[in-house]
Amino acid sequence: RALERLRQSGEVTKVLVKELGDKTEGEMSSAMREILRSMVFDFMMEGEKVEPKQFMFIAKTLKDIEQTAQISTKREREVREEMKQIARDQAQEAAKEVDKITKQAGLSGEFADEIRRQILGVGAE
Repeated sequence: RALERLRQSGEVTKVLVKELGDKTEGEMSSAMREILRSMVFDFMMEGEKVEPKQFMFIAKTLKDIEQTAQISTKREREVREEMKQIARDQAQEAAKEVDKITKQAGLSGEFADEIRRQILGVGAE
């Protein structure tokens, strides 16, 4: 019976993954962890006999999901930081181009500063 409930939980998880399609992997992992925890709690509350082998399988599954979630969360953080750094680098490069173009056009440094602040969101270097 425990294995049948595990299969049912797997089906529920598939439906949730479809529903959470645009969510992060961390959010999906969190939902799956909660399903498994709930299932274990239900087993205990109903006094259902869970064989040690089945309980070990559930515990290993939870551990694997936790490890995957940690890796996913770490990678998501790294990607966000990389994207921020790319955006900062691009803004700095654009600011340098503003300086170059305004100097070539004979415009004031104040005008270049204003362009950097208003359009690029960066100040003078």
